[in-house]
Amino acid sequence: MEVVVPPNTTAHVTLPGGQPITVGSGTHRWSAPHTDARADSAPLTLDSMLGEVADRPGALRVLTDAIVGHLPELAEHVEAGLGAAAHDMTVREAIALIPGGEHLPAEIEAGFARLSED
Repeated sequence: MEVVVPPNTTAHVTLPGGQPITVGSGTHRWSAPHTDARADSAPLTLDSMLGEVADRPGALRVLTDAIVGHLPELAEHVEAGLGAAAHDMTVREAIALIPGGEHLPAEIEAGFARLSED
């Protein structure tokens, strides 16, 4: 990881598995062994928060493909991404807002299950 801190400022940095540190202005570099975050993560469900879905590789694509497949007219809005407020909503709450989306829960759960198998 490389962090560039502007002149006359400090930054608080927390590296994976480490304690927070404060660094001054300049360029700072750190390296750490790669770990697979998915190995420690619980499987995604309809009760997962949208923020968690957005952070998992492939999971947001599962959700957006299901929604756009049901309502193509939402493609532009869905592809624009999730707002900050939406990150605190569960998948179940979000898809409940979609008219006629009764089949979406099963489709999304199946997609999340496929991600867990990979």
